[in-house]
Amino acid sequence: MNIETKGSMFTREFIVSFDAAPEKILLWLQSSKGTQHAFRGKTTLADTHMNLVPGGGAQFAEITISKGGTRVLIRAYWS
Repeated sequence: MNIETKGSMFTREFIVSFDAAPEKILLWLQSSKGTQHAFRGKTTLADTHMNLVPGGGAQFAEITISKGGTRVLIRAYWS
């Protein structure tokens, strides 16, 4: 897992990326509050990019799943 932080005292961005087996990523997406609706009923992962409803005061959040379904990239920022 890699976590990168960008910004200043006025803005903050977090970029989280990790690799895992596609089956584990799919289970995680199906059980996570912010993504479960989009991945319910899916049996495989494809190249996916979607905006998420940001929580915790964030203004923006997105998730990208790689073509093979083995890499996840999440970006969120606050200002």
